[in-house]
Formats: sequence, C-alpha cells, structure tokens
Amino acid sequence: MEAENTEELNANSLHEKPKELLHRLKDMPRKAKMMLTGVVIVVVTALVVIAPALFPSGPSDALINRECEEHVLATMPDAGIYDAEGSWKVDSVDVTSKEQRDVEPFFTAQFGDTYYEVTCQVKASNGSAELDRILSFDFVMHEGEWQPLMDPDTESETWRATAAPDEKKIGKNGIEALRMVDAANRSNELSMLYADCKASVEDLTFDEDEQTASGQLTFKREDSFSTAKAVVDAGWKFENGHWILSSAKANAGAAKVSHKKLVGTWRGTFKDTVADEGNCFGAQGKELILKISSVDDESGKVEGTFQGLAHYHAYLDTDANSVEGDTDTGEIPFVATLNESESIGVNYAGMKTMTIGASFTAPETSSGKVHISFGFGTRDDANAALAKLTTKASVKKGYRSSSMFEDTYTLVKEQ
Repeated sequence: MEAENTEELNANSLHEKPKELLHRLKDMPRKAKMMLTGVVIVVVTALVVIAPALFPSGPSDALINRECEEHVLATMPDAGIYDAEGSWKVDSVDVTSKEQRDVEPFFTAQFGDTYYEVTCQVKASNGSAELDRILSFDFVMHEGEWQPLMDPDTESETWRATAAPDEKKIGKNGIEALRMVDAANRSNELSMLYADCKASVEDLTFDEDEQTASGQLTFKREDSFSTAKAVVDAGWKFENGHWILSSAKANAGAAKVSHKKLVGTWRGTFKDTVADEGNCFGAQGKELILKISSVDDESGKVEGTFQGLAHYHAYLDTDANSVEGDTDTGEIPFVATLNESESIGVNYAGMKTMTIGASFTAPETSSGKVHISFGFGTRDDANAALAKLTTKASVKKGYRSSSMFEDTYTLVKEQ
C-alpha cells in the first residue's frame, strides 16, 4: 500500500504560489486532495468571520450616537427669562453619512491611513421646545479606538416651540414689557412707577404655526396713599431656542396715579414745634383735624377743611407750655394742588420733603394768618403722613413786626 504524504497536508501549503500549489495538488493522492480542500474552506470561512475585526469599517453607530448625544446635551443653552425650565433629552440620532477619507501623510503615524467623515441628525426636546441639529464629525483611529478628532461642527439647526412662554416667568419679568413701552416713549416713567410690581398674566395664547405668543400683563401699584394700574398687551416670538419679547403697548392711563385714598378725615397728633426764639407748646395735647373731601387726579386739585391751634402772640423769651393768644382756628376751608416731592413747612429748620403734598394759606385776619402744608410718604418712610400748621401773628415785639410759630403733626386717617 502506498504511504500518504500527510506532511504536505497543512495550512502552510496555502502560502505557496498559486501555480506551484495547483501542480502539487494535481499530483496528490485523492484523499490528500480532499483533506486540503477542507482546510481551504475552513481558512476562507475564518477570514470571512474575522475580517471586520481585522479591517474595521470605521466608528460604530453606537459610538457616534453616544458622542452626538453627549455633545448636544452639553451645549444646550440655559433657559431664558420667558422659557420653561424642562430638562432636555435626545429623542433620536440618525447617522446620515459615514465616508472614508485618506489621512494626510503628516498624520498617518498618529492616526493611521484613513479617517471617517460622519454626518448625523440629532433631535432633542424638553417638553416645551424641540431642536433638530445636523452635526459633522471627523473620527480617527487613536490609541486603538475610534474617537472624534475635535468637537463636531453644527451644520444647521432648527428650533421650534411646542408650548407658550412660561406664565410665571412672564409675570416675574413683567418689568421688561414696561421698559419696552418706555423706550418707545423715550422715558422711564412706567418702569419707575411699577418697579417693584409683579405682573399678573391673562389671555396667554400660543400660535404654533407662527411660533408666536401673546398675552395681557396687568400691573397694580398701591401704597397707603395712592393706587395705579397699567395694562400692557405684549407679544413674544420664538427665536434660536428662546422666547423673546417682540411688542408691548400700554393702556392710555398706565402712568396715572390716583390719590383717592387721601379722601377722608385725618387726625394729627402733635409732634414738635419750632420758632425763631422761645418755643410755644400750646398745641401739645391738641389735635389737628384735616378733612380731605375730594381729589382730582387729572389736575391734582385737593379740597377740604382743616382746624387746629394758632399762635396769635409775640415771640417768647423762653419756652412755654401755652400763652395768651393760643387760639383754635375753627374749621377753615381750603383748595390746594397736590405736587410730587413737595416740601412742607415754612420755617427752614423744620421743612420736610414729602413724596406728594400740598399747601394752603388762609385769608389773613386782624390777628394774622395761618398756613397749612401736608404731605404723604418720605424717602425713608413710604407710610409717613405729616402736616405743619404755621402761624404768622401780627404782633410786634421789639424791632419785629410779627412772629412765626410752626407746629408739626403726625397724621392718621380715620377708619
């Protein structure tokens, strides 16, 4: 029996030149040919299986998706002054192209012979807005793995709102609408008047097709002495991922301040007195009664009556509790004008600047004349209410032909 040359039947035979291999295969026994054919099939099958690992086809979609998602979430802008605060999430990543390119010779030692240009479409949302962004990467093989050479370029992006601006933020930032109105009027009147006011928001609507919104903002200002109300029709548009204020128009009476709250009876408690010489405390323990019957907000006219103590006597050499000539004025009618930043009082040492105030001098009598000034609110105390009753008495003393005494009262309105 002829011995088989099994030494020749191994995978190393595949390394020979094709013609030599075919010649040897022709001269081989039938059984050896069959065994060699089996080896070839096994080797070819193995190459098919391991080829993708030996010759990778660029970065995987999973890697690209991860890089896209991380980049998009890291570059999302902070919510603007009208934007909802929802968290952004990536809804989908679609790899639209992956092209193999040759690496420049200078970089082949570091990155190999090829790199991949990758383009992908990323969609993200946060519950009130959506983003559609196209990104392009260059992926290189570095340290045995595919990785982006640099941060991706944004080829394009489209933002779209899916809900109206945040209503609470609109109210909180209502001052911006007032500033827009002021800018159109070249003033700062409304933004100053309602500086500390939060707007209430009504009739907020959203047009998804036009990517716009509109609403009505109402500002109310009220203190102890005045009220004011402004209504602003505002509009917003959605641009580049943010809601921005696009229009604002205030009602005609937005800057009008009403002082109707001054109407009523105010009772004054003696606070202090001042004179050029000795002080007279005749008004201590007595009331000043100021009755305001009407206020015209258009003209500032204020009408009413007042009643208090007048000092129809000469200057005193020393302070005194009361002297002859301290007289009740009786009820005196007045008509005056309310003014902003009104300085009340006649005696320079006791003058006081009030947020709003008025003054009136009663007709002179044989005893002299009385002057009342009253005001509401100061820089230090918005709730302050003061009145000063000044008497100029027609009484001579020495070289002086008259005397002047001024009493200050703290006012409280009757409820």
